[in-house]
Amino acid sequence: MTHWLLASIGVVVVGFVFVLGGSLIYSARMADMSVKYYELEHKSKRVQSKIDEYTRKTEELKTVLLTLQEKDQEIRKMLGLRSNKSYFPAEFKKKATNSERQADVSLYNTVDNLKFLHTFAKAQRRSYDNLYVAVSSLKQNFDKVPSIWPIYGYIMSGFGYRMHPIAGSVHFHAGIDIPSYIGAPVRVAASGSVISAAWESGYGLCAVVEHHNGLRTVYAHLSGISVRRGDAIKKGQLIGRVGNSGLSTGPHLHYEVRANNRPISPVAYLNMDMFRYSVALNKRSM
Repeated sequence: MTHWLLASIGVVVVGFVFVLGGSLIYSARMADMSVKYYELEHKSKRVQSKIDEYTRKTEELKTVLLTLQEKDQEIRKMLGLRSNKSYFPAEFKKKATNSERQADVSLYNTVDNLKFLHTFAKAQRRSYDNLYVAVSSLKQNFDKVPSIWPIYGYIMSGFGYRMHPIAGSVHFHAGIDIPSYIGAPVRVAASGSVISAAWESGYGLCAVVEHHNGLRTVYAHLSGISVRRGDAIKKGQLIGRVGNSGLSTGPHLHYEVRANNRPISPVAYLNMDMFRYSVALNKRSM
């Protein structure tokens, strides 16, 4: 009995040890799995949070690109240029996913948005390159258009028929008269080439500049000329000084604009900006 009892107790103890050991191992594994599950869940939340952040940023970037597109079209409209909407892609169709996990769905949407933004950004770059070339060419031409006042002041006598202040009879006035003081700086209204810088009957000291598309400008009754025939001159550059030379009743600038050597009213060109010039240019080409 003693041996049998001891053996039974030994078996029970060994069994208990195995059960206890198994329980401890199982508990340890469960605890480890719980820790890993917690870590995985925590990591999944962080991943979802990052995906949500990237989604917000891609939407913000998309809004910025759409705003740039609108500004692009506004500038084209102001300049009278054609729209470049054909450059820009349509919305990508979002790919469907069989996954029910929110992170997977969000990730698919973010990837689709990034693909769209990449294509959209390239299209915007092409559009701006096209616009830059157009504006650069327009500016070069606009520099040759007499769009600025040659001196500060007001129009004392306009373009057209008037009573001549000296002759006392009706004469055609081929330009406009802008009063000023002797020696006031006169600046060329557009870039071009000086074709005359000398005394002319009635005009006194006079400078004539050839511009673009058959346009010329005339600066008369000067007290001095700062350029010579054949000089290349830039828009806004000093061309002479106000005087009272020639057939004149007082110090002023007689200013003319000629198209194919025929006088036209300078008023249409005064204060013209590049936008008005571009629209007028495009209307003429239609």
